[in-house]
Amino acid sequence: WANTELVYPAAAKDAGKYGKVTVTFKLESDGSVSDISVKESPDDVLSSEVLRVTGKSPKWYKSVYQHVMVDGPGYVEYSVGFMLKTQDASGKIVTLGSDNDADIVVIAYN
Repeated sequence: WANTELVYPAAAKDAGKYGKVTVTFKLESDGSVSDISVKESPDDVLSSEVLRVTGKSPKWYKSVYQHVMVDGPGYVEYSVGFMLKTQDASGKIVTLGSDNDADIVVIAYN
């Protein structure tokens, strides 16, 4: 879902900004997302886009988290990493870190 919503910011692409943006949020008992914050990011423009997309998240389904059913009152805290990549002048994809470090990978092509 997030890959279809996230738009690589033109200002970040033009400036060659890329890397991992990690956000944390609460998953409420009704499946909604709240209290979204940036845990780490290489750039404010990238952070803003990831916050925008995370805030538009559809409701999550109840599930098992660490062998406990996520159900009833309360919330669960999550941390999700978005890896944002771009291309250099030669067309080579550049990144900071590894895709293994992220949950969602987005590439801006020239």
